[in-house]
Amino acid sequence: MFDFNGKYNSILYIYEYNCVGGDFQDALLKIVIESIPCIFLVQSAIGLKVFSHSFNSVSWFLSTLFCIYILSPIIMLILTRKPCSKKKLIKKMIFVLITYVIVTVMFIKIDNNTFFDDLCYGSPYRRIFYVVFGMLIAMYTNLENNTKIKNKFVPYVMVLLSILWILLRNRTYTYVPVVCYIIDIIICAIIIIVLVNSKGRIVSFFEKPVMVKLGDMSMYLFLIHYPIRMYVGLIWNKLQIHSWIGLITEISIIIAFSMIGSYTCYIAKKKN
Repeated sequence: MFDFNGKYNSILYIYEYNCVGGDFQDALLKIVIESIPCIFLVQSAIGLKVFSHSFNSVSWFLSTLFCIYILSPIIMLILTRKPCSKKKLIKKMIFVLITYVIVTVMFIKIDNNTFFDDLCYGSPYRRIFYVVFGMLIAMYTNLENNTKIKNKFVPYVMVLLSILWILLRNRTYTYVPVVCYIIDIIICAIIIIVLVNSKGRIVSFFEKPVMVKLGDMSMYLFLIHYPIRMYVGLIWNKLQIHSWIGLITEISIIIAFSMIGSYTCYIAKKKN
């Protein structure tokens, strides 16, 4: 648009060629055709299981992530527009948590009483609150005057609470799902804050290069494990293998192939 002397070079003829000429219709048709496969990226936003879960049981979550990632820069811009103190950030977290509870209860009632049946679980409309809450936690932990946790036993208490909650969660989810969602957020917030602001064996364990690499590989593991589990399970059902040894072998094969596939994808991306 500008040459090296700073003089303006007209691009009107380029605009006319692309927007008025015949190539505009071709370009528009190409965009429409190429956008058709991308419809699956927003399948979870419809709020119906027939769309969000019918193609692939993993795809609904990837679609949810895609929808949230589109909005994340805008949300971050709004949250960081003005600097906040600790107290303001805590108030914002409480407000987000209360709003999250209200929205969750509303979506559960809609799912139970209308033709929508996936607004609460599979859609991005509830899960986006996790991202907002996580952004606020990140802002909280990044404050320069943030207090470090000196007690080395705190991470151990955190791990113990997490294990206890995992054992109790599935038993209580059926009766009080909203309470489970709230506890999930609170425990995740505690884990993040403790890991960022404390030291000890548990924190140093997660800081090791091997654990960091496994964290990078986890997204490939998520993508690959489901089809492997489905195909291995199909083969086992065809062979009618139902013994304990067969079950252990099946699980071992699923884990092994999932790890190999994840590591292969990780190495391939590193080379590119």
